Amino acid sequence: MNPSLLELVAKKLTATPPDVQGVRRLVLASCHSAGVLQRALEESEFEPPTAASRQKGSDAPDVWLSSLVIKGFRGIGAPMKVDFEPTPGLTLVLGRNGSGKSSVAEGLETLLHGDCSRLKDKPAEWKKGWANVHWDGAVEIEAEFRLEGQSECAVATRRWESGDEIDSADLELRSLGSRGESAFPSRDLLDKYRPILSCGQLGRRLERRPADLYDELAGVLGLHELVDAQNALRTERVERKRRCEQLEDGRGALLETLSGSEDARVVTCREALLQQPWDLDAIGAVLEGRSDSTDELNRLRLGAELEIPSTQALDQARIELQTALVRQKAADASDAGEQRKLAKALREALALYEHMGEGPCSICESDGVWDEAWRSRAEARMRDADAAAAEAHKLAEEVRTLATTVGELSSFLGSEELALAQHLDVDPEHIQAIAAWLATQKQDGSPSRLAAELKDAAPSLLRAGAAVRAAAVKELNQREEGWRRVVDAVRQWLPRARAAVTADEAGAVERLVEAEDWLKTASSELRADRFAPIAQEALKLFQEMRENSNVSLREVSLAATGGRTRRRVQMRADVDGEGGTYPALSIMSQGELNVLALSLFLPRMMLAEAPCRFVVLDDPIQSMDPHKVDGLARVLGRIAERRQVIVFTHDPRLQEAIDRLGIAATYLQVTRLPSSAVEVRRTSSPVEKYLEEANRMLEPEVVRDVGDEKLRRIVPGICRLALEAALQRSARRRLHADGKPSEEADRILAKAKAAIALASLTLFARADRGSEVAAEFVERYGDCGRAYEDVNGGAHGNYDGALKQLVRNTRNLTRRLEEKS
Repeated sequence: MNPSLLELVAKKLTATPPDVQGVRRLVLASCHSAGVLQRALEESEFEPPTAASRQKGSDAPDVWLSSLVIKGFRGIGAPMKVDFEPTPGLTLVLGRNGSGKSSVAEGLETLLHGDCSRLKDKPAEWKKGWANVHWDGAVEIEAEFRLEGQSECAVATRRWESGDEIDSADLELRSLGSRGESAFPSRDLLDKYRPILSCGQLGRRLERRPADLYDELAGVLGLHELVDAQNALRTERVERKRRCEQLEDGRGALLETLSGSEDARVVTCREALLQQPWDLDAIGAVLEGRSDSTDELNRLRLGAELEIPSTQALDQARIELQTALVRQKAADASDAGEQRKLAKALREALALYEHMGEGPCSICESDGVWDEAWRSRAEARMRDADAAAAEAHKLAEEVRTLATTVGELSSFLGSEELALAQHLDVDPEHIQAIAAWLATQKQDGSPSRLAAELKDAAPSLLRAGAAVRAAAVKELNQREEGWRRVVDAVRQWLPRARAAVTADEAGAVERLVEAEDWLKTASSELRADRFAPIAQEALKLFQEMRENSNVSLREVSLAATGGRTRRRVQMRADVDGEGGTYPALSIMSQGELNVLALSLFLPRMMLAEAPCRFVVLDDPIQSMDPHKVDGLARVLGRIAERRQVIVFTHDPRLQEAIDRLGIAATYLQVTRLPSSAVEVRRTSSPVEKYLEEANRMLEPEVVRDVGDEKLRRIVPGICRLALEAALQRSARRRLHADGKPSEEADRILAKAKAAIALASLTLFARADRGSEVAAEFVERYGDCGRAYEDVNGGAHGNYDGALKQLVRNTRNLTRRLEEKS
């Protein structure tokens, strides 16, 4: 966005901040680009860059015109060069119609923009004669520009070969210094701040559709970028809202898919989707197998994977245990058994002795029995008993091992399997068998009881285990089949939902709506604030140039509704200060319309953002009333204090006004020679122009080519034009000195067209004393005063004196007139 406009937006956001948190960032981001807006939406800490006014050294440097070389373009054949002073100041490029001056202006326009406004929108026939008929080589236009802050200049060139179309040549740049082509304004900037206003544009400027003028000014001010920012906000809002709606639609479809199933996972997902906000973590836990809803599945999986011992393995282990028990019983009844019991008793007595220490026997309470001697005897007897009971010990250990094995084999059904059997479709007989077996295990758990009960219970336990496993497999398969039907839909929807929640899509839509509404509401004020400098300057310029007009411009504003659909520049004026205002275009004369067009064009070139520091006007005073020329001269003089102002004109009134008002200016005279040769020379005034032309006619080669007889008519005629120009200026100054208003002076001078009437006005402030003029010139100015009669007579072929002396006398007389006036 235009930096100045962005700065206005930032100030407006500070003055009237949005109600919703984060909207300010979105408005500023939208003013930059869609990419910056997306970043502001995605990064909560991101702050869009703020605007800074354009400064020297930026990508749009100040550009001043230094020189222009044209060959083969329009009315210019052989190469022609014109030099300009690349600083603020006013330059008038003078030349009669057909001299080639407009070709100079149009050449510069074509160089910079690749087109010529004179040929725009014209039939193809108009565009065929843009190459000069007197030039056979390549057409080329080249200009040199001074770049502010750069050590080197910029040279821009377009070149066309024979047969090329006018819009086919590319702009070539060179000698741009260290910054390269970035030091020269872009095509977009050049077109946006087009520095050239031709006569044709001036006439058509206000005849276009209202929207066209609006677009031109809005483009310069960057106001369309407000609409672009709104569009960026709207595009982002629509896209995010679409994603939210798609996600919500997907949620609805997913809920429908999840309906009708009592699978714990399905139920958990369904309940999570019905919550506000959605419990996406619960759904993720289900998919990853971490939720409570998967505990039952895990029990089913354990049931389906239940390891049931074979009948053979269980019987074998039980029989081996029973056999070991029989052998142990037999051993316990033998002497080894008695020794085993004695060893056991002694081991327990020794443990008690270690605890109680020496003293009376804690068992029989006899004094002095438990001492170290007793302990030694007891340990010896225990060793002997253990040795004698070794076989009994081995049998006891074997019984414990076999009992453990039988216990592990018979423990495949526990409380969890019982609960699972009760939950599943398992025969009650099997459930009862499991429950009975678990009940017996809570009682005496001796190996002999385990072996005895397992003999009777084993067949029913094995059948119950198989039933539980089969029921678990069946239920698990059913549930997995149902889950498989919905899990893909859940997996597809969840990442989109997580992304939307992470990006806060719903919140973003709300903030985007607020940002869009704020910008829409603020746009009219921002448009007015941004346009204010141009509007104020336009009103000021019109006031300066309207001199003695009965129409006053009261309002210039930009009006737009419906984005870009209805837009116009609203201009209101009043007549004779009566109070009411009317559409300006309907009540202004053509001259006033030209003034209005200039008033709208010039302010945009004064904007800081405009890269071209030169302004080119081609014949701006066409159809302009004589008394408005003074106003234009004053305006151009004021603008020339800050800009390089170049004006092409064939009308001497502008130069006369500039000279009379004492406005500093440089004059360039354009002269067309045979075969489309165009010459541009520096001159100081119309008087000097004619006198220089007269002297040039007296150069030897011209005298040789033209001949003395013709020169005796030509040179006095040119001198007469010089004297008439001096008399025109002197007469106006005399009228002003006598208190005549500009409008009345214009009226008097318009009637006094002949040299004798102008001389009478100059000498006597009256136009009716022509008979006294010749004598009065001689009386006042001596010998040089005779030039008045000499040029009048000589212009009709009656001069036989020295032509060089005639030119000298004419120069002296014009200078005396300048001094006296």
